[in-house]
Amino acid sequence: MINKSKRTSVPSREDVPSEYKWSLHKLFANDGEWEEDFNKFEGLIPEMEKFKGSLSMSASRLRQALDHLMEVERLGERLGYYAQLRVSEDQGNSENQGRMARYMNLATRFAAACSFITPEIQAIPDSSMSGFLKSDELKPYLIYLKKLLRYKPHVLSEAEERLIAMQAEFAQTPRKGFSALTDVDMDFGDIDTPDGPEPLTQSSLSVFMQNSSRNIRRRAYMQFMGEYEAHRHTLAALYNGSVQRDIYLARARKFGSAIEMSLFSDDVPTEVYSRL
Repeated sequence: MINKSKRTSVPSREDVPSEYKWSLHKLFANDGEWEEDFNKFEGLIPEMEKFKGSLSMSASRLRQALDHLMEVERLGERLGYYAQLRVSEDQGNSENQGRMARYMNLATRFAAACSFITPEIQAIPDSSMSGFLKSDELKPYLIYLKKLLRYKPHVLSEAEERLIAMQAEFAQTPRKGFSALTDVDMDFGDIDTPDGPEPLTQSSLSVFMQNSSRNIRRRAYMQFMGEYEAHRHTLAALYNGSVQRDIYLARARKFGSAIEMSLFSDDVPTEVYSRL
């Protein structure tokens, strides 16, 4: 006889003991510290403008620009990881969602502000760039620059790169929509067990699938996948949006396909992917 009076519920974030929560203190001690560096990040963005049109002057000037770029990118990376991990704690928390939205807006502005760098570096004459790459000034960026120069056939004009950078925020819609649907809005219900009803969630599915009872494993799997089936049209639309974005970027950057574009940074031929 199953005791249906006992039920284990999924606790809210504030009810989870601290020993079971991850610590983000190495990124930021608290939200207030994040806000301070967010304002610092915003203040550093306009400074990119002072390097515009001067990257071909000398290896020293290019080094200054890359140093500043990396400083801002490292700060932005820390801000982004913290904001994303706070969202992962509770997808339904509006404060966390707002923080992530503010970061994405600022990161998009940063991408637009520094969109001139890649086209300008690639426009440096080969004879000058060859000398730059031999300079001690640029030794820390040798691999970075060589990788960047590989992209020369796929980098657009400054104006076009700026337009692509500006669409980064709304291009996240398919991923964000999928996450909100599957992590927040979907309700997978409960599974009756000898210990009473237990909640079925994205996290608990793996536990049910290792249960010694074949019936419990089957019910959990069918119930979980049934919820996905019920939202198949929305999921398909979100997936199609993601695919269409990849196709758009691949065509805009003159790649033969979205797969070719995805593999390019690792210098992996599409034939290797297809064989695997």
